[in-house]
Amino acid sequence: MWTTDRVRRESYATVLAACWYQRQLTTLEISVHLSAAVPTLRFDLSETCLVITQDDQSRVNLLVERGQPLYDYYVTELHQSREQATVLDLRVASPLGQEPTVDEVRTLFDDLRLPLPRVFTDSDIGKIIEKALHAEDPYRR
Repeated sequence: MWTTDRVRRESYATVLAACWYQRQLTTLEISVHLSAAVPTLRFDLSETCLVITQDDQSRVNLLVERGQPLYDYYVTELHQSREQATVLDLRVASPLGQEPTVDEVRTLFDDLRLPLPRVFTDSDIGKIIEKALHAEDPYRR
């Protein structure tokens, strides 16, 4: 069930994961674009394909290979969405350890000018770290 709190935690976890993985895999190119709208689909785009998933185990994942008409349609849609969103500069993010601490995560979000809500406890931030780095693989079904 999607709630405001869940969307907030998932959003912070996504940003944390992007920062952590980009530091771990230096050849990985990640861009994060923030929008007030929440799509119901998840798009993972590469130069060869597009993977479309939804947070529902009963739904089928879609793999759209480059060169197929749907690939071009969705790429256009994604680019348009990015144009209307705010780009997050991940280069300003503080370094993170192999297993980031609560303090490292707080500093990271302050650096990104996305401060964590004051009501977030250390336990809440621990859950964000867990979701960001140890979540269930959405493609393994």
